[in-house]
Amino acid sequence: MEQREPGVVMVTAVGSMPGSDPQEAARIVAGELDVPHVAELPARGPGADMVGRTLGMVVAATGEFAAETTPTGWRLAGVRAGGDPGRQMRRAASWLAEDADRLEEHLLGFTGTLKLQVAGPWTLAATVETTRGTALLADAGACADLAGALAEAVAAQVEGFARRVPAAARLVVQLDEPLLDAVVAGRIGTPSGRGRVRAPGTPELVDQLGRVAGAVRARNAVPAVHSCARTVPTDILARAGFDLLSVDAVTLGARADEDLGRWWDAGGTVVLGVAPALDSPRATPDALASLVAATWSRIGFAVADVGPRTWLSPTCGLAGASPAWARQVGGLLRRTARLLESAD
Repeated sequence: MEQREPGVVMVTAVGSMPGSDPQEAARIVAGELDVPHVAELPARGPGADMVGRTLGMVVAATGEFAAETTPTGWRLAGVRAGGDPGRQMRRAASWLAEDADRLEEHLLGFTGTLKLQVAGPWTLAATVETTRGTALLADAGACADLAGALAEAVAAQVEGFARRVPAAARLVVQLDEPLLDAVVAGRIGTPSGRGRVRAPGTPELVDQLGRVAGAVRARNAVPAVHSCARTVPTDILARAGFDLLSVDAVTLGARADEDLGRWWDAGGTVVLGVAPALDSPRATPDALASLVAATWSRIGFAVADVGPRTWLSPTCGLAGASPAWARQVGGLLRRTARLLESAD
């Protein structure tokens, strides 16, 4: 890989990419981003999506939480004869290995920061159903078991990628938690739709997130969390021990200034999602740079203060974008970053 020297403000992406070609996805993320990542390609089908991929990872590492698809999502498959995890779980693990292989090919000699993504424990608990059709979230014991299994699986992934890309200076593990705010607020519905699943208390929320973040940190990697929701419980995430916070800055707007300011003040890194996740030919570096600069200005920062701890990304995953936009967005963000640096 011919490496480009990153600037002060780094550029990355959230995780998903359009299409089903892992070679093309790896080429884009390795060639266009300061912080490349293992791309998710949900267009391939169940097992390539965020939840299915993470479950396949968990099953491969622990033998637990094998699941299969239903018309509404993912459901635990129960005990399988001979310990067979099932076709969809095997396929999820196979696709992840293929995606990692393709990225590894493009990162020969890579010495920068590399990012992995997994679904977070609370989004998994709110999404995956038990064999009875209720969300795992309803069972506090199941949630604890899931977080423990996820921590074990993530640790195995970190160790595996440390061997794949041994010269990488830093490995970031991003927990995707798009449903965390709904879990906190008790908005996850029961199967009938007439009730709501329990809302875990703050200590339980912090504990399960912290178990996974701690497993990442114990392997000398950086624990990160992403949410593109309208509300992000940054206090819970900070208490759980995350160093890097990734958000949709457009959706959050000025009401998140205080939370972002506290995150930066505590020494953390913030990934500001500013580029459209869907095709937007009219998006310009000037407009995106103005959005970031306005955020910094309202909080009382400039590039000299938090530039090295500010990354830029699309607002969410690029699975719904065109291949052309996925190829362009990295360059758009890099030009935005250079504008921010030159304006100081």
